[in-house]
Amino acid sequence: MRYEQKAELQDSNKARMYEEKKKQDELKTFNVVISEQIAKTIRVEAKNIDEAENIVNEGKYDNSDIIDEDTVDWMIVDSEEIKDE
Repeated sequence: MRYEQKAELQDSNKARMYEEKKKQDELKTFNVVISEQIAKTIRVEAKNIDEAENIVNEGKYDNSDIIDEDTVDWMIVDSEEIKDE
């Protein structure tokens, strides 16, 4: 077998092995659902602390009143692999 033929055969084998490895390593798609516990600092105007808490408890504020937001805790609720259709 000539050198050129050997080189061509090796390249062909490398390409085939690469494609097989690529199929094995293909990434899959997953949906992961999480639940978060979020702490928000909400700025409201009120006569006293009780009134301020009532305003927040009753949802009488909008997103522009939120001055800080942090995730306190989170957990994975569900996950599933998305199959090709």
